[in-house]
Amino acid sequence: MLQKVGSKHQTVSFTALDDDVLATICERLCKRSLISLSETSKSLRELCVPILFRHCHITNDRPVEYRFLPETLRRHVRSLYLNDECPDMLDQWDCYTETFQNTDTLRFATNRFVCGLYEGSNLRNVLSPMSGLHSITLGHARVTIHGISWTVLQSILSLPQLREFSLYSHHLAPGTPPEELRLEYSAPLISFGFILDDNRPRSTVFDPRESDKRAVSVILSSVHKTLKRLVLTAEAAPLRAICTTLDWPCLQELRLRGERLTSDDPIIAMFAHMTQLRVLELNFVEPKSPSEPQPIWPVGYRSVLPWPELQDLIISFPINADQIYDNLPATLRTLTLQCFPHIEMKTHIYRDNTLLRLLRSSSELLHILRRCNLPLLRGLKMEYREDAAENDLLCNLGLFFPTLRQLKVRRHHRWDLDATDVQVEPITCALRSLLQLSDLSLYLDNVGVPIVRQKHKFGPYYHTEEDLAIYEESFNQVANAVARGLGSMTPLKMFELLQPPSYLFGCPRWKVYRIDIEGDTPHAILMSNT
Repeated sequence: MLQKVGSKHQTVSFTALDDDVLATICERLCKRSLISLSETSKSLRELCVPILFRHCHITNDRPVEYRFLPETLRRHVRSLYLNDECPDMLDQWDCYTETFQNTDTLRFATNRFVCGLYEGSNLRNVLSPMSGLHSITLGHARVTIHGISWTVLQSILSLPQLREFSLYSHHLAPGTPPEELRLEYSAPLISFGFILDDNRPRSTVFDPRESDKRAVSVILSSVHKTLKRLVLTAEAAPLRAICTTLDWPCLQELRLRGERLTSDDPIIAMFAHMTQLRVLELNFVEPKSPSEPQPIWPVGYRSVLPWPELQDLIISFPINADQIYDNLPATLRTLTLQCFPHIEMKTHIYRDNTLLRLLRSSSELLHILRRCNLPLLRGLKMEYREDAAENDLLCNLGLFFPTLRQLKVRRHHRWDLDATDVQVEPITCALRSLLQLSDLSLYLDNVGVPIVRQKHKFGPYYHTEEDLAIYEESFNQVANAVARGLGSMTPLKMFELLQPPSYLFGCPRWKVYRIDIEGDTPHAILMSNT
């Protein structure tokens, strides 16, 4: 480093900096830079190692052993993600047959549905020395039925230092008799998550739903008084225990996703005892008919809002016949009114008009937002199908929410129109009333995915280079139209456009554009794909 002394520059050692300054620098470095810095000297390595190993992601394809992490590094681990690649996992299609009864080919497991890589006492011996371990996550990426044994769950939950525990795609103690599901001791968790893959096998020969629900109920019975965050797949949520038996004195965040809740009570009554809620996410899958969505607060139901400090509300398939929108608290900072899953995730290459009919129209969304008295709202996410009221909806956002800074719009054109009929500039021009807007993300449903071609009957699918080039150029033209519509006086520096999934791109990607206002007409410059 160079330090200016008078008219000269003097070399100063990097290690001469104060430890707090060095620590701040290390915290801001990317992993690659941090590794490079740690190799320069022993003292800098001592500063970098705790940051490098604070969050560990370990993939296992064989039983976890005591030496899976060097002893000198264990004390630095704060969060641990164990990615399961057990070779005994069932193939997705075998879940629908009697194949699971054949255990002759198992390498580590004794049950087709229970992971054999983790063993209770061994895993506890591995994790106990990690005195700073705060969070554990177990997960896998396969579409199948694969679970964690109850003895393993007991071992993890009994770690006194643990505060956060999450499971992704794993089922809980499949096949374990109900009388064996008990916890003698559990760490005082502040966060618990149990999320199953949305594309998981259903209606299979072995149904793990009841064992999931029983296991979740036992866990929640032990940790409900300390939990601040609860994330659950709705089908596995033990509603009776959550809504009537247990109290939640500290719960601030409740997230439910999956199938719609089946209860005689409205949602506002079911969770009325969770008075400390700051975040409420109700992401339920599309109803079977447009008239089926369940209101949170039915019209005519007498109550008061039980969540006076609510800050973030997420509702899938909102309906106008819901009193919640007339009673939202002034503390609300973000509001999300979208589909779950998003329509473009369900349609992929082929447009499904039945799904589009489940979407709220811009007229319906206008009626809902007009009733929301939220002058301090900072973020809004909405998904709708265009109709004659679209311009009124977009033009009035600045009037309804004068402090809005973040806006994400998923807009779908009518099923009787073509993508080429969408006029982009009038859409973004209507957003000029949002004077404090700093973050804009758009899906305008006006660029068709590339044509999927096939060389021969049984050959691979592909996109030609010409098709992909046309696809990319179409997005750039849309981006320029967005920039022109926003105008040269826009407070925005950048915006995002959603590229929907196609055959080669299985996941949607956000394309980031920078607005260049130099010259006579604003235009967009592609920055990155995220």
